[in-house]
Amino acid sequence: MRFDRSLSCSTITFSSSGLTVTMTGNNASQAIINTPMTEGVHYWELFCPVDLQGLSFGVTTKGKNPVQVVSTFVSTSERIVGVQLNLDELEIRYFINQKHCKKQKIKKLTLPDGKLAENLEWYPIVKFKASG
Repeated sequence: MRFDRSLSCSTITFSSSGLTVTMTGNNASQAIINTPMTEGVHYWELFCPVDLQGLSFGVTTKGKNPVQVVSTFVSTSERIVGVQLNLDELEIRYFINQKHCKKQKIKKLTLPDGKLAENLEWYPIVKFKASG
């Protein structure tokens, strides 16, 4: 899994490997991982070397009107955020430093084209809140 420049905002700086992103501007931005998930259970971790201020984690769909399921955490020190996406149960579980801390349900959504949320491709996302 790598962050995808073509799916992310221009105010994000990417490492050459695509494994690291940094917000470079003051505007809200987002970085999306290039691996879609459509079924089963998936887990990934994100290392936040400074703090979690202004960061949200979760999943998004692509398209004109993307659906996003994200959660924000507050911490003033480095953390490892784990995200478990369970598409069989339509839920996301969040872990901070390997301890479970939150669960969110993905609502069964009917989109304008008639697709249900469980039939969509979900992409991991990190959202950066505007600073200043």
